Amino acid sequence: MSMLSILREPAYATGIAVASLTLALLLVRRSRHSGRERCTIPGPRPLPLLGNVWGLSVNAPWLSYKRWSQTYGKIFRTSLLGLDIVVVNDEEVARELLDRRSSKYSGRMWFPTTEPYGFGFVTTTIGYTDEWRAHRRVLHHHFRAEAARDYRPMQIRKAHQLLANILESPTDYKDHIQTFSTSIIMSALYGYQARPVRDPLVEKINRTLDILVQAGSPEKAALVGFLPFVKYIPPCLPGGSLNAASCRESCSAFTDEPFHHLEETIEPDSSVWTVGYQGVTDVMQSRSSNPGGLQLVQDVCGAAFAAGAETTSSTLLVFVLAMVLNPDVQKRAYADITRTCGNDRLPTFEDRLSLPYIEAIVRETLRWYPVAPLGIPHSTTDDDIYEDHFIPKGTTVMVNVWGICRDDTRFRRPSDFVPERFLRNDGTLNDDTMDFVFGFGRRICPGKHLAGASLWAAIASMLTIFRFEKAKDANGVEIDFVPEWSSGSTSYPKPFPCSILPSSTGMNMSRLVQL
Repeated sequence: MSMLSILREPAYATGIAVASLTLALLLVRRSRHSGRERCTIPGPRPLPLLGNVWGLSVNAPWLSYKRWSQTYGKIFRTSLLGLDIVVVNDEEVARELLDRRSSKYSGRMWFPTTEPYGFGFVTTTIGYTDEWRAHRRVLHHHFRAEAARDYRPMQIRKAHQLLANILESPTDYKDHIQTFSTSIIMSALYGYQARPVRDPLVEKINRTLDILVQAGSPEKAALVGFLPFVKYIPPCLPGGSLNAASCRESCSAFTDEPFHHLEETIEPDSSVWTVGYQGVTDVMQSRSSNPGGLQLVQDVCGAAFAAGAETTSSTLLVFVLAMVLNPDVQKRAYADITRTCGNDRLPTFEDRLSLPYIEAIVRETLRWYPVAPLGIPHSTTDDDIYEDHFIPKGTTVMVNVWGICRDDTRFRRPSDFVPERFLRNDGTLNDDTMDFVFGFGRRICPGKHLAGASLWAAIASMLTIFRFEKAKDANGVEIDFVPEWSSGSTSYPKPFPCSILPSSTGMNMSRLVQL
């Protein structure tokens, strides 16, 4: 095999990317923290210069971190080319550091693509600054638990439209799930009521989001950090997908175009409960005293859209895979729903407390394969001491969410999809809410209540109408497969063979409308 062929292999390419990114971060860290004392948290012995590169699964580092935790404990330090990373593999340790000491652990890791590529508007990339606090206040006001309840009628309507779309073309379920997730966020943020299928603005924004996700991937950040000139390659030349100017234009379109619709449709006395409507109204009323307020609202909405649409759709794809592999779970869920709702209506949020098994399925979906396996890395904003070990300012702190979810001392048979693990013997839900998959401390996902309700509405609705099965070949034999997962900051199932069929005979569009 030639060297060029080797470099084209995904594992080698990702390895080079990780090494390059680490080198870039190391140079920045050394320039900022020259002479500082290093972190003393124990961990695997690093190789000279290289650090702990051997044994690290570059496509799924959470697997290596989980394995190393069995030797080095719930918290350990790993090193890559001199860059210290503290990895936490236990929820209680994560809460001690990121929750109880959040004033020291709410920074963000620096990436070389953030500013040049126009990602500075994204809330999750902003450091622990006044700008981030302003973002957070807007998001908390509109998405806190009490406020999120106002979106529920809209979420149920979107879930019903998802059912109609899947019934019409089940093989396109991935596109329908993405439309569901996108349309909920656009409605909550901008008051935009998308068409049921092929809405032009939704499709355009989704295409733009795909561009931004690709440009903002760790691999691209690594290459830009190692070879800064690549961001200037014109789009018409090989490697032009890394052009920073074109990405900045996409970012502008991503935040601007939904607002163009908003500004054209907003009414001065509008009482629509959306972030954009109320934010723009507030800014218009105080424009003279807050000239930058409109840009703040615009950036917050764009950041919330980017975060919410991708993670919700990815989690629902995990759910579909889990149902294909676990038909018994579907049968029990369908029986519970029909016992509670009968056969003449679909479940609503008023039924949520009466359907603990559905809630358990939502929690197990989040646990079985978290779509953000390593969360979003934190960075310390001050020196700290944990169990007599020194953690210096600027240390990257990473929570291995996947490892916590696969802790066999907490979750028996962690590789299996078992919703019953969240139920007591009397059938009621236990106290394990799985909230930690949404993050920790002051950096916890502000949209977790909206996201949780969206997941419940979609999952309860789909389990009422459909059954998910393995696809069959021409001879009627089920096609077995081994699930494969995408790698990156988020992870979700790669395409797999499945069949989505109505749960009851006689289900058609007319019957669905009646329900």
